[in-house]
Amino acid sequence: MISTIATLQDVSFSYTRRPIFTELSLNISSGRTALVGENGAGKTTLIRLLTGVLQPSAGSISHGAGGEASMSYMPQVIPALRGLTVEEQVAYCAWLQGVSSSESRRRARLWVKRVGLGDAARQKMRTLSGGQLRRVGLASALATSPQVAILDEPTAGLDPTQQMRFRDMIKSLESEVGSWLIATHDVNEIVDDFDQVLVLASGRVWSGSPSDYLGSVPEGPMRAHRAFIEVTRGM
Repeated sequence: MISTIATLQDVSFSYTRRPIFTELSLNISSGRTALVGENGAGKTTLIRLLTGVLQPSAGSISHGAGGEASMSYMPQVIPALRGLTVEEQVAYCAWLQGVSSSESRRRARLWVKRVGLGDAARQKMRTLSGGQLRRVGLASALATSPQVAILDEPTAGLDPTQQMRFRDMIKSLESEVGSWLIATHDVNEIVDDFDQVLVLASGRVWSGSPSDYLGSVPEGPMRAHRAFIEVTRGM
């Protein structure tokens, strides 16, 4: 039986008086899961509910082994502590999650190198490019040794070449983490790289495998985009 990293049961959530989710029920499987939806569909809100940053107004969220503490989160906007170096920021983020000071520094040295920022380890955060900031965010998320890594639009703001390199880097690190949940609005990402696809639209969710997602949509240009239209139309 495939294990789950989280189960949502009749979850509701609103911002002020604007409902985002109403009685949403969902199982998120272990492995690699893509969370797909247009901008404003609720991907970030769902992630914040999963990680405990937000609390549902109704319903329940249960987690797999380790609970919320087993999850790490790379936000879409990477906070840059401008006075710190790259290595210091990664260490600080690990320390905030309960890792000891000495171990935080050791992990920071390791992960800064693993994400390709070894030469920039002592560079101040305020001097980094957008692509470098994304790598710092990934290093910070993985330095806590999570069982589940949740990445919110990890390639946002990157040019096509940078996006490809960043995706390749994530693939190279797959074995370091038991499960990945990656939010994206780029439906082309989900065809080959994931075990489960979650599609958010109008407060509803569709769940299935990549082959389920592609369904009966014939091969051809923009197939993944055409499948997205078909799936959301049926929701």
